[in-house]
Amino acid sequence: LAWWTTGQLFDRWTLANMIVNYFFGEQHGDSPPDSSLLNSLLDLPKTATEVVDRLIALLIGRVIETEHHTAWINYLGNGDPGSTIANSAHPRLRPLIGAIAASSYCQWR
Repeated sequence: LAWWTTGQLFDRWTLANMIVNYFFGEQHGDSPPDSSLLNSLLDLPKTATEVVDRLIALLIGRVIETEHHTAWINYLGNGDPGSTIANSAHPRLRPLIGAIAASSYCQWR
């Protein structure tokens, strides 16, 4: 059972975001810092679709359900899958990484 209670979900989300903030810099509002590590890891610039596919490969390592894949792309690209993510200072990138890391796809099985 991936999601037993809201408390467990919140704990997973908090931990995932702490890890993202530690390694890539903390985001305050819509102005996150640019991270050379994250730029290199994702080989930016890329489209929203390419970034999500790269994150899935790195963090999950397997195919996920189409509806979740599409939702993450739409979130990152703000409804445009071809939207260019120029660098790691994109305001939706860190929250997306946290959401993927906190998802049941990243749960140890």
